[in-house]
Amino acid sequence: MVTGMQKLNIPKTNSPKAAIASQLGAQSKATGMQSKNASPSVFLSSRQGVFSATSTYANERNTNAPGYAQRTGIGTGEHLNWKKYNSARIGADRDALNAFRTPTFNNIGNLGYAGQSNGASTMDKIMAYGMLAATLGKLGVETANAVKSTKNSEVNDPALKGKEQSQTLNDLKNANDSNTLEAAITKAKSEQEAIPAKINTLNSELTELRGQSNNLKAKSEKAAEDLDKHKKAVSDKSEKVNGLKQKETSYNSLVESLSLQYTEAQASYKTCPNKITIGDKEIDNSAQKNKLKAKMDELKRKLDEAEKELESVKNQLKTEELELKDLENATQGFETAVKDTKEAYDNNIRDIEAKQKEKTQLEADKKELDAEVPKQEARLTKLKEKEDKELTSVNNDVTKLEKTISDLAKTIDGSDGIDKKESKTNDKVNKKQTELDNLKTRQKELNDKKLIRNFDSETHNGIQFKTGYLSDGSKGYVVGGKLVSENEYNQKLQQAKDAENS
Repeated sequence: MVTGMQKLNIPKTNSPKAAIASQLGAQSKATGMQSKNASPSVFLSSRQGVFSATSTYANERNTNAPGYAQRTGIGTGEHLNWKKYNSARIGADRDALNAFRTPTFNNIGNLGYAGQSNGASTMDKIMAYGMLAATLGKLGVETANAVKSTKNSEVNDPALKGKEQSQTLNDLKNANDSNTLEAAITKAKSEQEAIPAKINTLNSELTELRGQSNNLKAKSEKAAEDLDKHKKAVSDKSEKVNGLKQKETSYNSLVESLSLQYTEAQASYKTCPNKITIGDKEIDNSAQKNKLKAKMDELKRKLDEAEKELESVKNQLKTEELELKDLENATQGFETAVKDTKEAYDNNIRDIEAKQKEKTQLEADKKELDAEVPKQEARLTKLKEKEDKELTSVNNDVTKLEKTISDLAKTIDGSDGIDKKESKTNDKVNKKQTELDNLKTRQKELNDKKLIRNFDSETHNGIQFKTGYLSDGSKGYVVGGKLVSENEYNQKLQQAKDAENS
């Protein structure tokens, strides 16, 4: 009776063992042996005892009628090769042999009595080989599931945020065997211990962010106010420039008009004679000429003043236009300042809200973990007791079933052929053997679970890593309570260590 193993966390559906059991279980049972008149040499050895696979019959089993069960050829080692375990040739051999299967013992002892060789019967060895191959197949499925589980749940920061924390709580509540529950508790405790430090960090960050808020808000408001003032200055300068342009247009018109009037006045003055002749008298005309000259001089004065004013307006307009251009060029700087200061303030508010939300979530998670972890620790104790109790029960059932199969085998006497009653007994043996195979599989699971509990353990980034030897003598690698390959174990271990040091 094998003891000390802990249950493997192997899926109960779609596993290779389940598929094999289902396929074998679906095989039609034999309706009976050949007639007792058949040649005894087909069934019986010339020596006393049940035929073994090493007898002459082993070479005839594919062409002759049913024989005695031997799952693989003795000495080939194929029963230890999981790739060949389900090969077409071995499958055909197994089907042929199982059709009228009776237990096969070593050729030691009398007919129907199990002779012992090295402490284990040939039947025990056969079942062990079958269980080994099935278990290897299961471990492939389990490894794939472990990779998927690790990808879905592993994180870098032990102090998780809300959605990640919920995954940890979910793992705690849904773990259905002692290994995965123990790993989930280890991870939960790591997070539970890390949360207070995370909350303290968030409090410091919140204090700093809130201290920045008033200053950032004042800068944002000041930038907006400065932009408004700048826009007002641009508007005022633009109005002044437009006014000067209108003034320039008016002075241009005035200069043009005065210039024309001055030219006409100048011509009138120059053509005005100093004396005029009326009849036979010559009269002095200087008064009229002086009047024309005064008018010409006045127009010249006004023209000079208008031209001077026009030049002044042009110079002023040029200065104002340059200043307007400078103001307009500065507008982008004011707008950028408004955008940047508002964005800084908005980001500050968003950071405060996000960190406050994270803090609130962590506080809630801590409270839930504080309540849940003790419950799960109590459940772990009960789960271990339940698994150990089941192992004891399974060990007893295996012993009883092996005896039942052995007792049934004793009732089959093949010396004179197999009659109908013996055929039915043989069918019953086959059913019992399938039941025993399933029990042996469960026995190994429970033994492995128990062994894994005492594996060497280390925790990195909240993830539990274990190594040790399984019930079949192979070395087991466990990540988060689940068996994985050595390569995956090393990869995950390095990732966890890197995450701790980052």
